[in-house]
Amino acid sequence: MPKTCVAASCSITPADGISVFQFPKDPKLRSKWTKHVLETRANFKATETSVPCALHFRDEAFANLMPFKMGFASRLFLNDDARPTVHRKNMPQERLQYLKRQDTGIDDFSIMRRCNTSID
Repeated sequence: MPKTCVAASCSITPADGISVFQFPKDPKLRSKWTKHVLETRANFKATETSVPCALHFRDEAFANLMPFKMGFASRLFLNDDARPTVHRKNMPQERLQYLKRQDTGIDDFSIMRRCNTSID
């Protein structure tokens, strides 16, 4: 079963061409990730299969954003201290254009709808 983003109203999976990330093992950082999800999902508890997708991280969180954008990396990797900080209400659509693998054949509208983000 594919892992689905744990953020509220987001159903992104790796099949959508968007990277997803395991919750960190470090207790302090794991707590920060959990607090972010709890801002929009009451009673959330992280499990071994809990993953947020790349759309919920700021650009500075990625260790290889430039190589990924240029097509030299097939997936994104996070910096060691990265934590999710972006909720769907403040997520610009243009983020999707460079956070999505280009070889998926999935249109941007479909992905943004699955993350309940408005498209203007």
